[in-house]
Amino acid sequence: DAQRDVSGITEKVRDARVKEIREDIRELIPQLYDGLQRVKKIVLDLKVFARDEQEERTEADIKDILERTIMIVLKAIGRKVEVVREYGAVPTVPCHAQRISQVFMNILMNAAQVVPEDAGMVKVRTYCDEKYAYVDITDNGPGIAEKDMARVFEPFFTTKPVGQGTGLGLSISYEIIKKHGGDIRVSSRLGEGTTLTVALLLAG
Repeated sequence: DAQRDVSGITEKVRDARVKEIREDIRELIPQLYDGLQRVKKIVLDLKVFARDEQEERTEADIKDILERTIMIVLKAIGRKVEVVREYGAVPTVPCHAQRISQVFMNILMNAAQVVPEDAGMVKVRTYCDEKYAYVDITDNGPGIAEKDMARVFEPFFTTKPVGQGTGLGLSISYEIIKKHGGDIRVSSRLGEGTTLTVALLLAG
């Protein structure tokens, strides 16, 4: 009888343990999936980061690239964000349009993710001088602390919560623009939003 009781208790403990393990696995699966998705995105970003400049550049309309990218971002974020456009007259620029679109995608996505949910606003402005075409992308988000400003373009640096960013978007954007002979810079104050300015060389 004692042996039967011990066997019964052992079986109950085993069943309880199996049930607990199953529940743990059920909870872990979404976390593992999210982790794999982040790893996948990092790998894809790094491929772009290391890709050779093989294809030829073509003359592209910055406004067209921006409009296509804005539409993609607005659909991707799944919530309302007001986009204010201030397009000045800008000539076409020699570039890899897909890569420049990726730069704008990274900046616009960052901006759309940090603006207030009830009053999010992103302003896109284009203008030029004799040498460069400029694109300012300004958000009304929380801004960036002064101590973090120097690290904005560092690989894997992010101020977003864990799981919401790989920290590669702006560093890859920086490399893409530099390879185009242009420049990218950031200005921000806490509580006053952030502006990313992209400068692209004009033809000739």
